[in-house]
Amino acid sequence: MGIFIGIKNSIVGIANLIIINPNITIYDPPIYCLIKAISDGYINQSYCLVILARIVLFILMIKCPIYYKNKIERTCTKKALWIYFLVTAILSGYHIIDISLQQYVFTFCNIAQIVYVDKSSSDFIQFVIILVMIFPVQFLVILSVKKMKIETMKKGILSVIWYTNCTFLLTWGVPNFLICLCYLLDARRDISFCLQDLNVLTICISASMELPFNYFKNKEFKKYARKYIKKDIRKSTIGR
Repeated sequence: MGIFIGIKNSIVGIANLIIINPNITIYDPPIYCLIKAISDGYINQSYCLVILARIVLFILMIKCPIYYKNKIERTCTKKALWIYFLVTAILSGYHIIDISLQQYVFTFCNIAQIVYVDKSSSDFIQFVIILVMIFPVQFLVILSVKKMKIETMKKGILSVIWYTNCTFLLTWGVPNFLICLCYLLDARRDISFCLQDLNVLTICISASMELPFNYFKNKEFKKYARKYIKKDIRKSTIGR
């Protein structure tokens, strides 16, 4: 359903961009726009948080396997993470409602129309965190995994890393980079708004792709991960 909504929103956005004068007010009252903006913000925030959490937890699993097994691989920790993601995404929607209270008309039905003022700085901060901190650290993890002697284990773990990185950068990184570029170059606002709709579409497609990936790869990945953790714990115990 999310994919079809994303396709519809993207088609409408492109049509508005090409056909309709962006200065014409087309949504008044903006009830539909508020609902759409809140749902788009929730989807975007949830996807970003979950993928980043997966990357961070994966780094912990490889570099600190004992801590990961004793502290992270517990039901209470998983529940706490799930609640944190849910609350953060809901707060993102609340932030949109709070900003939109003084807006009564919209020239473009989009989340970026509501949070246009502060979006550029927040996106820039996210890019700094992801590109400067997360991925260089993850590169060190990849190097350590490549030193593993068991080829099947190494191949299984690396395939998950590359899949996660590629889908995240293509579906979230590229669209958000273009959106930030539009803000920095002071491009027409409707172009930025259209890119935002395309971003939601790519996120929905990526989230749908996660279902078959998790179904076919998750068991295999967990098997390799558990083997790696047990092996590392055994080495640490012998070393003591």
